[in-house]
Amino acid sequence: MVIDVQILLYSIAFVALAVASYHDWKTREVADWLSYALLGSALGLRLLFSVDTWNWWILAEGIAGFTVFFLLGCLFYYSGQWGGGDSKLLMGVGAIIGFELSFQTIPLVALYFLFSLFAGAGYGLLWIIVLSIKHFSRVSKEFVKEYTPFRFYGRLLLIFSGALAVFSFYLPLELLPLSIAVAFFPSVGFHLWIFVRSVEKIAFYKRVLPVNLTEGDWIADSIRVAGNVVVQAHGTGVTREQIGLLKKLHARGKVSTILIKEGIPFVPSFFFGFVCLLVYVYLI
Repeated sequence: MVIDVQILLYSIAFVALAVASYHDWKTREVADWLSYALLGSALGLRLLFSVDTWNWWILAEGIAGFTVFFLLGCLFYYSGQWGGGDSKLLMGVGAIIGFELSFQTIPLVALYFLFSLFAGAGYGLLWIIVLSIKHFSRVSKEFVKEYTPFRFYGRLLLIFSGALAVFSFYLPLELLPLSIAVAFFPSVGFHLWIFVRSVEKIAFYKRVLPVNLTEGDWIADSIRVAGNVVVQAHGTGVTREQIGLLKKLHARGKVSTILIKEGIPFVPSFFFGFVCLLVYVYLI
């Protein structure tokens, strides 16, 4: 790709992701107009430069990048991992980065996706820790409640990890830190899982009136009226039509408040992943 095109596209993506991250952090939503503007700008600029240089690979690689992230976005959206706004934004980023059809190097979209996953893991863990400190007393009680049924397995894993750590001292000294980390990974992972579940139950759930619902909110409990399910829990989030129905039921006194689950605003991890990609492309 012509380097000037890449710099222009990456500059647009940087600004769009920064704005989207701030908006997601504040409102837990990503405006559709921002995702569509990013996608339109990416494909539009690629088309203009393709016409100007008569190099149609510029446009083709943008469409290929959009297709890759369209499929990934649908996978994560319909599996309930991301909201619709996250998935749409990712498609625009795919069109910006493009998918190199020469297959001579590692595709940048693949590197960006990996960078975003690693950034998201660290960012998500930090978010969980901050919430656990904020709600320390309630999270502590919930952790004990969650851990009690699995206490036997937790102790068993700890003994197993301790035994593996002892055998680590028979390995070469330079491998000792890594081998100890691997030995305690099952036990740490198990307790971390309980910890995350505890924080989620305390800090991620809240009750709101139907009028305060927004499209894409995750319903934590299926809503029933006269024994019939009117809105299914989780799924891909509440729709505009379902919100309208819940407002009508609330006005009739058949529905009071709705229990929803708030996820971690994930768009900042897209931004951090993109910053890592810029460092890789221009500084490494």
